[in-house]
Amino acid sequence: MARRLLLSVAVVTLALLLASPRRTMGYPWPVCGDNGVLADSEYKASIRSLAATMPKNASTSPGLFATAQAGVAPEQVWALAFCRGDATASYCSSCIAQGFKDLASCEYKDAIIFYDSCLLTYTNVHFRAADDFHYSSYYQIRNLGNATAEPARFQRVVAELMNATATSAAFNSSTRLYASGEADFDKELPEIYTWAQCTPDMSQDSCWACLARDM
Repeated sequence: MARRLLLSVAVVTLALLLASPRRTMGYPWPVCGDNGVLADSEYKASIRSLAATMPKNASTSPGLFATAQAGVAPEQVWALAFCRGDATASYCSSCIAQGFKDLASCEYKDAIIFYDSCLLTYTNVHFRAADDFHYSSYYQIRNLGNATAEPARFQRVVAELMNATATSAAFNSSTRLYASGEADFDKELPEIYTWAQCTPDMSQDSCWACLARDM
C-alpha cells in the first residue's frame, strides 16, 4: 500500500499545530496543565456540568463550536469545544464527550486534549476576558523519518499547499473558516493532504494572521 502523509494545520483561538501521520504514539494528545491542583469538589462538579451540555451545544451550532462557563468565583471553569469543519454533528458530539472522559484523570484545573476531529479545553482562567488576550496552547507532533527522496521539492509543494489551504480557510466564509487540500507528489508519496481551521468567532483577517504565523 502506498504511504500517505497527512499534514495538518489547525490554528484557532486556542492554537493547535499538527504535522503528523493520522495516528501517532500517544493518541489522543492530552496536555494536563499545572494551573492549580484540581482538588475542589465544586470545581469538579462544574466540569461535570459542562460535560453534560457542551457536546450537544457544539455539535448543533453552525460552526461546531461552543464556549461555556460554570461555577462561582473563585472556582469558576471556562471551557471551549471545537470540531473540525468536515465532522458530522453526531461525531462531533461523541468526540467532545470522549474528551471530558479522557481528561477525567487530569488532576489540575486546566487541561486540553486534541483529537483528529475535535479539541476540548477547560481552565480556571477567563481566556475571553479581553480582545487582545488568547489562552493559547500548541501541541506539535514530529515524524523525523524521511517522507521522500526529494526533500527540497517536498518542502516547496507542502509550503504552496499549506498557503493555499490557509487562504481558503480564512477567506472562504461558506466553509466555517475551514479548508482542506491535497496535492499529487510522486510514486513514493502519491498525495499530500492539508487542513486548516480557525474558530468561527475570529475575523477573516485574524484567522489568516494566525494561520500564516504558524506555517
